[in-house]
Amino acid sequence: MAQLPFPENLITALVEKKGLLAGFLMLSVAYEQGKWSAVAKIANRLGIAESELPALYSEACQWSNSVAET
Repeated sequence: MAQLPFPENLITALVEKKGLLAGFLMLSVAYEQGKWSAVAKIANRLGIAESELPALYSEACQWSNSVAET
């Protein structure tokens, strides 16, 4: 992981599940797995309204697809 060109805070989130980005990572994983009670708790902790999540998830998927195409 240390050899990949990722910022340190992203590596910390991915490897250690710590830091601000870890919360967003956990939210994404819970959302993709359909663990709705976990989604609600994590979103609340991050200050994200649950009603915003479908649009945010869709936007993130569109962004990742565009990045993958390049």
